[in-house]
Amino acid sequence: MPSADAMTILVVDDQPTNRKLLRAQLEAEGHAVLEAVDGVEALAALEREPVDAVISDILMPRMDGYRLCHKVRQHPKFSVLPVILYTSTYDSASDRQLAKTVEADGYVVKPAPTPVILDALHEAIQKAAERRRPQYSQPDEAYVLQEYSQVLVQKLEERNTELQEALERLQQTQEEILELNRNLERRVEERTAQLERVNQQLEIASAHKSRFLAGMSHELRTPLNSILGFAELLQEPDFGSLDDSQRRFVANIHTSGTHLLELINDILDLSKVAAGKIELHPEPVNVHEILQGVGDILRPLASRKTLTFTVHPADAGLHALADAARFKQVLYNLISNAIKFTPAGGHVDVRAVALPDAVQVCVQDDGIGIAEEDQDRIFEEFQQVDSALSRQFEGTGLGLALTRNFVRLQGGDIAVDSAPGKGSTFTFTLPRHMGAGAARPDVHPADRAGRAHPTILIVEDDPRARDLLTTHLTREGYDVVHAADGAEGVRKARESRPFAIVLDILLPLKSGWDVLSELKASPATTSIPVVIVSVVDDELRGFSLGAAAYLTKPVSRVELIAAVRNLSLTTKVRSRRVQILIVDDDPPARDLVVAAFDPYGFQLLTATSGREALRIITEAHPDLVVLDLMMPDVSGFEVVDAMRADPATAEIPVVILSAKDLSQEERERLDGQVTARLDKRGLSPQQLLTELRKLEKWFPVKTPIVDGLTALFNEVYFDKRLREEVARGQRYGRQFAVALVNIDDFGAFNAAHGRQHGDLALQQFSRLLENTLRSADPVARLGGDVFGVLLPETIGARAMDAAEKLRAKVQDEVFLAKNGGEGARLTVSVGLACYPVDGTTPDALTQSARAALDKARALNHNKVMAASPPAAEGGPAA
Repeated sequence: MPSADAMTILVVDDQPTNRKLLRAQLEAEGHAVLEAVDGVEALAALEREPVDAVISDILMPRMDGYRLCHKVRQHPKFSVLPVILYTSTYDSASDRQLAKTVEADGYVVKPAPTPVILDALHEAIQKAAERRRPQYSQPDEAYVLQEYSQVLVQKLEERNTELQEALERLQQTQEEILELNRNLERRVEERTAQLERVNQQLEIASAHKSRFLAGMSHELRTPLNSILGFAELLQEPDFGSLDDSQRRFVANIHTSGTHLLELINDILDLSKVAAGKIELHPEPVNVHEILQGVGDILRPLASRKTLTFTVHPADAGLHALADAARFKQVLYNLISNAIKFTPAGGHVDVRAVALPDAVQVCVQDDGIGIAEEDQDRIFEEFQQVDSALSRQFEGTGLGLALTRNFVRLQGGDIAVDSAPGKGSTFTFTLPRHMGAGAARPDVHPADRAGRAHPTILIVEDDPRARDLLTTHLTREGYDVVHAADGAEGVRKARESRPFAIVLDILLPLKSGWDVLSELKASPATTSIPVVIVSVVDDELRGFSLGAAAYLTKPVSRVELIAAVRNLSLTTKVRSRRVQILIVDDDPPARDLVVAAFDPYGFQLLTATSGREALRIITEAHPDLVVLDLMMPDVSGFEVVDAMRADPATAEIPVVILSAKDLSQEERERLDGQVTARLDKRGLSPQQLLTELRKLEKWFPVKTPIVDGLTALFNEVYFDKRLREEVARGQRYGRQFAVALVNIDDFGAFNAAHGRQHGDLALQQFSRLLENTLRSADPVARLGGDVFGVLLPETIGARAMDAAEKLRAKVQDEVFLAKNGGEGARLTVSVGLACYPVDGTTPDALTQSARAALDKARALNHNKVMAASPPAAEGGPAA
């Protein structure tokens, strides 16, 4: 047997890192090392090369260390070979007993230092040297397997016990976690309830605060208006001369009153910001125009202090996305501060530059300056620079606080760069409107001979406001009638029977409220919709008098849009048979109404109770409800309340038909609703026009937008919708198609069947158009046998598919078939134009569609032609 000082040792382990580590330890002691990954490979290695000792892991694939040791002891050539089991997995008494059973010469636990391994190796060599073959009593394989199985069973029992204990600990931990969760949920619920109570209290406190501030502002403004007004009058020469002292005292009264009014306005604005009630109306505004306008207002103030005041011109195409009024207020605050804090002879410069995504405005002065430690504090409420120099200037410390709030609410920020005695530069940013320079659609309608225009009566005593409204409305094709006082307004309303009335409240001779009362009381004018535009804020009164909408000067864009959405923007003039629901619990009364409507071709539904009426209204959505008030189960009042409470039925018109004398309270409950109080700041032409468009859809009979024969929209409406689609496309990048549909050889059809039958065919064709197209596709009769169709969000191949579908439907339709007769056939030619491929203006699109239609008609009719070859993909499928 070789000595332990120079041996060849076989290392058996399935882990490369373990083999590498053991090799390094043994080779450092001068031993040669062979390697094997498991017992099978180790036995093969013993057959190939002489080995002096084996160091083997226990847990290995195919053959573990116990089996390897047993195989070595049974082999005639290797039975006395020293074998050491080297493991990190097994180290119990049963493991060591099993090692003795298979006659291992050593048992070492990983990791072991080199001396421990060498000692085990030396001891194993000695045991092998002392072992003699005749004395060696080799246990048979069955005995070894039995011992091995017993050890494994014992190990399994030990592991099972450990697992059971772990499971019990896990269950206990799970129960503890569940209990913690229950406690946590309870605490969260308690905390949530507490927070809700606190929030409610905060909301109540905020509401009280807002009401208090608003009330106090109103109460203070009323006497202040008188104070300021009388102070101004006293300074006029017509009211008598004042000596120098009196003139100075009156000027001080006016100055102090103005300062107090500004303070009240600032406090109210701050209260709105704090309560989240401030309303902004962002739109593209021309920066140069804003800067020059504010500069012109403040230039006299700078001149009185002999300051050099320069407003540098901004790029004419530079637009910011901002609320114009708040933008001006920010500039006014910053420039007026710069003028205030700059000594006589100083300079104030204002300039605006374009950044990649924003507009940057700088207001620079060479005034008293601000210390660095004060530069954050000046933007807080009621804070001013605490210096002897600044205290000589009056102020409340609210202007810059409001300025920062207004800038940040519009998506920008503000900063100051300043030093005492060196002036200040206030810089703020606002989002930049990138599309400001894009082409805009022509909003002027093309005048056509014989076209009727809706008439709008403007009752307004302010000539400038009246002229502005007139300009907006006439540019959109309305005829306008003027009235300068309330009495004239009532008279002209009765004479001209306008489509709608734009009414001010503060009028001479007769107030707007009196005008509205007279209009609603007279059968001749009660159905005329009224849009109130006034500084008077009395929604409830307007509600009781039945105004169609209520706007308050100054008008804001956001409030106006919200009002339009709450009204019947989505209500469309339907060209199918109008469906009317008649609700009355008295059979004779109900039959009388049915008999009155029946000759006119209405589709009539009846209900004998309020409950039945609500069910039918929910299911059928009729176009009109004729309603009795006094019914046994659910009254007519409750039917109206339920209809108005449900968004799906809120816009269905109701006609009350009842013998009951209504009280004032009941009249207020049923009369027309004022849906919004609107602010006139930033009034744009489109705001009032949108309101009137809504009224056109409410009263199509009074407005020339419906074709009398087919009940489809006419050319007037189609032109308006086409302009709206072009504007929407330019603003939002939306695509759409225009289709012109011409009935082929319709003159020959009329000659063969007669004009009366031709009109019936046009009506049948109109129904077919409606049933074939999507409900969102506006269709109109443009005159004679030509029809126009708009296909929103649909271009290219999909627009062609929609047109082909329509063409095929017409081709398969039988017209004028009666009593089983064969009837007649018609075909159509269709010309398509797509926005923006075939045109970016209404006229260009119409011309492209007309040219495509002419091509289709030139190809023997019954064809669909596109102005441009359709792409493989278009918009959404028609």
